[in-house]
Amino acid sequence: MGTQRTLVLLNSHGMVASVTGADSLVDLNTIPVVMIQTIEILKDGASAIYGSDAIAGVVNIITKKDFKGIEITADGSITNKDNSESGCFSISHGSKFVVGNILVCVQFSYNL
Repeated sequence: MGTQRTLVLLNSHGMVASVTGADSLVDLNTIPVVMIQTIEILKDGASAIYGSDAIAGVVNIITKKDFKGIEITADGSITNKDNSESGCFSISHGSKFVVGNILVCVQFSYNL
């Protein structure tokens, strides 16, 4: 049925498509990987609950909450033929306050 009929949610709220027009899709690259806690996938049609946007299924991305401290992550990979290299570096910092919390994350990814 295509990606147009899969509903993408962020913390159970609908995400806005990154482009306009008939082929409008949600760009998941806008969410840093280190901020994701879990991903819930409903493969069956859920149009009775969510409407016609969820005929092919639902993807719900749950982000971290109540994160306190600093997390630094780095990873990389190279093919066995040494013709391609990729990697990722990220820094996350979270603080808790009396009325809530804040989480700031910076991520840099590269492919060579």
